Amino acid sequence: MLNRTRGFCIGFMALASAGSAAAEALPDITGVWSFRTERYRSGLCELYGTLRLRATPQDNVYRGAITAVEDCEGSDRWVVEQTATATRTGDELAIE
Repeated sequence: MLNRTRGFCIGFMALASAGSAAAEALPDITGVWSFRTERYRSGLCELYGTLRLRATPQDNVYRGAITAVEDCEGSDRWVVEQTATATRTGDELAIE
């Protein structure tokens, strides 16, 4: 399989559970998170990877990196690494 690294901007919304009480502190989301899709393109491909987040001096702003792999049987394997800034608003995390 051929490995290629391509840079592109990844943007998505992720939800973090904040608990039921509004006064409750939001959970710490720093660290390494992993993701994996269900297979697509008739079961030939899947997308998986990691998101690494670290806190910044600004409240509710994080810096990090996303590594995503698209792996398709009988085709190329694409690996993408992209730095990211994430902003948390309540129980939503916007990653740009």
